Amino acid sequence: MQDPITARVLQILEEAPEAFVPVATLYEALARQGALSCFDEAAFQQLLETDERFLVIGGLNTTLVLDEEITNGLEVLSALTGPWALLRSRIDSPLEIMTGLLHHLQEMNRAMEQAWRTLLDAPEAQDNLLSLLMLGDLLERKVRFALTKALKNRVEVEGLEALPPELFW
Repeated sequence: MQDPITARVLQILEEAPEAFVPVATLYEALARQGALSCFDEAAFQQLLETDERFLVIGGLNTTLVLDEEITNGLEVLSALTGPWALLRSRIDSPLEIMTGLLHHLQEMNRAMEQAWRTLLDAPEAQDNLLSLLMLGDLLERKVRFALTKALKNRVEVEGLEALPPELFW
């Protein structure tokens, strides 16, 4: 029998357009629904970590084989967003994970750029966001390069032809 908390997390992760969902986002969604009255965020994260259907990662270095610069950059960005949760059943290959990562980085960069544009009267905050945006942009370019290289090497992955071409240009 499935408990209602993990059943709801499964549903959220299956329906999410992103493969990577911050644990805090999941916690807030379930808390708003009244499903977590006995859990704080740390206990909720531990519940996810002990369930084999989920993968909780603080940084992506445990999941992907990336160079040190990308790994360090992802650690910085994940420190801002908190750990991410993935549904293991949505992960078919390292290339699929990297595609999800690229999409996640693109979304984060768009959000940081929007925030940067709204902070015209806070130059220090703008400077901090600009630094993070430059890091996010660098990571996005490196992941896009790694994906393009994998495609050029004709890595055979199920569903590869369904990848949107705008991810690579």
